[in-house]
Amino acid sequence: ERMVHLRMFVEALFVLLVLLTLLMEVVELVQCVLVTGSIQGYFASVWNYIDLISIGFFCTCIILWGVMLESFNSFETMHRYDVYLDNNQAARLLELGQGR
Repeated sequence: ERMVHLRMFVEALFVLLVLLTLLMEVVELVQCVLVTGSIQGYFASVWNYIDLISIGFFCTCIILWGVMLESFNSFETMHRYDVYLDNNQAARLLELGQGR
């Protein structure tokens, strides 16, 4: 239980930091446009390309993590498999997937 809360906290912190990084890049872009009057000044630095690519990767990771969590929540298994016809019989291991 405690580890679940710790994991949720770290995941939320990661999302918050990615959003903060994205906000900082948008502010930098707007400041560059206001100062130079063009968006070309922002893209003159290779580091801004690297920042945008890494933020894109982080956002992709967040989206895929959410999709994975949703698929885990909707995953259902059968609760019981009839392995024995009665208690005196040998196991029917090859018939597990057929269900009854």
